[in-house]
Amino acid sequence: MRIYHLCFLLLFVACNEESEKKTTTPVAELPKFNTMQDLIQKYPDSLILKENLIQYYRDSADYSKAIEITSNYLKTDSLNTKLWRIKGTLAVENEDTLLSIQCFENIINIQPTGNDLIWLAILYASTKNPNANLIADSLLVHNKEIYEKEAYYIKGYFLSRSNKKQESIAYFDKSIQSSYTFVEAYREKALAFYDLKKYKEALDVLGKAITVKNNFDEAYYYSGLCLEQMKNKELAIEYYQNALIYNPNYELAEMALNRLTK
Repeated sequence: MRIYHLCFLLLFVACNEESEKKTTTPVAELPKFNTMQDLIQKYPDSLILKENLIQYYRDSADYSKAIEITSNYLKTDSLNTKLWRIKGTLAVENEDTLLSIQCFENIINIQPTGNDLIWLAILYASTKNPNANLIADSLLVHNKEIYEKEAYYIKGYFLSRSNKKQESIAYFDKSIQSSYTFVEAYREKALAFYDLKKYKEALDVLGKAITVKNNFDEAYYYSGLCLEQMKNKELAIEYYQNALIYNPNYELAEMALNRLTK
């Protein structure tokens, strides 16, 4: 599900948030679950300790529990945009798009950053919600110098999700022209070509993405898919192997490699 490609770039702890000033206990003192709970009781105002408990469940892939804990914290701290951001990201990872949208809509009503608007627009685009274009237009009018590549990406992504693949390509081109290192736009442009069964064109775009970012695992994986469609099994295997070199946990690449090497 392509909605999660760019959303996964949202860090679990937003890098532009101020560090927790009230916390005096370092993370190194949190080796065990019980210790985390004890420290939270001792320092109830410490957001970073709560984040560590949430992260404990996230690392265990228990997203439901992580979301439940975050929701409980929000009951007493409903204006905390960082907690809403964490919950929204967990919802994405738990494949609950609607919940994630609700979380980022709450942030917009409190105190949003430009990045929050971008993530909400991408989520809207994934559900074919035209509000994605309204946000993109707003970014182009008010913050074009900062968010131009993302705004055009959102417009392209909305069109692609709306099955207007050929139209989407022009916007991905604009995104790339704005920032030639924005590899996500290359990927989505290539996927639009792939869906149009233009595998050679898709492969050319992915090759450019790899030139920009040599360790771009997704570009290797999708290149493998294109090569499979072009009946070049041996080279497809090589690209899947490269994807796994850069991301050993890339399950789709592993599945594809196993399929071709059985």
